[in-house]
Amino acid sequence: MKEVETSNQQLVTNMEQVASIVDIVGACILDSDEISKRMLSKYEESAINIDNIEDVIQKLMCELGVGGFMGLDDIVPGMKAKIILETGHGGMEFHGEVQSLLEAGLMLILRGRLELTGQTECQLQVTVGNVLYCWKNVLIRDTKTAGTYAVEINSRPQIQNRRKYPRMDLTNPCTIRIAETGAVFHGKLDNIGANGFAFVTKDAYFVQAKGKNITIAIENFPIPSQAELEGHVIRCSDDDGTYIVGCQLPEDNSEIRVYIEKLLARGEQKFC
Repeated sequence: MKEVETSNQQLVTNMEQVASIVDIVGACILDSDEISKRMLSKYEESAINIDNIEDVIQKLMCELGVGGFMGLDDIVPGMKAKIILETGHGGMEFHGEVQSLLEAGLMLILRGRLELTGQTECQLQVTVGNVLYCWKNVLIRDTKTAGTYAVEINSRPQIQNRRKYPRMDLTNPCTIRIAETGAVFHGKLDNIGANGFAFVTKDAYFVQAKGKNITIAIENFPIPSQAELEGHVIRCSDDDGTYIVGCQLPEDNSEIRVYIEKLLARGEQKFC
């Protein structure tokens, strides 16, 4: 009986120790839960701060550009340019390129004939590398010399759009097929990059083609394996009866990206 009593006392002692350990474990679990909650709160706070920082950086990039305080000094002859006439012209767009730099502006060569009376207010966009420089309320005038126009600029540009990859200028003939209907059109490639391309055509069909899926077959394309591409029409600009159609690839094209990067490194091609 004494041995049983001793065993019972020992069992009680052991149970008390187990209960104590359970209490300690429970307290540790509560502490761990509290720490987890605090860490989660910190993560949420960090995520909010990251979002705020990204918003601030985005606004600064839109105001100053990727390199900070971008301006006319970054522009060189040959860069693509676009003029948008608003007052009395219904938002007409004219495309061309930079011919030269002026003391306070640019000299442009534009396709199509601008009917201007003296200086006219307009918007100007110039593609600089992967960045689109945008000026509002600048003044343009006709120099009376073979489609050449002078633009007066007295402000810094805003950055409204940045391309993920540089575009390579090409003029290869191409055949465009509409996925939905099978209709076929012809044109010329304007530029191409790892995530998109643009082509030029005389067919007014593309004015209403935004959102259409297409296939483009490019003649004599320098990357034969990528001479036929799928695309999604995202914009169409009417340049005096010539339509410039911008398309997005369904996914980034690594072969085109690598090819353009090699040309960029060697300085052998014109880019926009």
